[in-house]
Amino acid sequence: MPALIDHNDVAHEFTSVIALDQCLELDGGRCFTGGWSDYRFVGYVPPASAPAPGVTVTVTPPEFKLLFTAPERIAIKRIRASTDPEQQNLSDAFDDFFDILDDPRLTHVNLSLASTQAGIAQVLTVLHGLGVVEDIEARTAAILSGVLQ
Repeated sequence: MPALIDHNDVAHEFTSVIALDQCLELDGGRCFTGGWSDYRFVGYVPPASAPAPGVTVTVTPPEFKLLFTAPERIAIKRIRASTDPEQQNLSDAFDDFFDILDDPRLTHVNLSLASTQAGIAQVLTVLHGLGVVEDIEARTAAILSGVLQ
């Protein structure tokens, strides 16, 4: 049988308020800084992650657009509006994807569909090439989570 430890003996190992960037490791609801702290005291929001396989995530078209950051949305608008002949194929591909979202009959966007995920991947890859997106995997997970931030 394990030995019982008085809570006063371990209380010094815990902190009640820390900055999230002080976390060396996250484990469930705790932040390790050399001692464990409950993240609820620091306002920690778990990072977005892609939904589990088999889970369908849907959002409205305006919510879908808001899953992209303002700089990403501005870059998307510029690409779509470009009249540069060298960017015409890219502009057409973006228009094809986003025109569907602009259709007033569309009531939701299924983030679990392979076609939606392929469109998001294409957009983020282009935005990464333009320097607008740094981490494609993190942005993909954040968008596919369907959680507005």
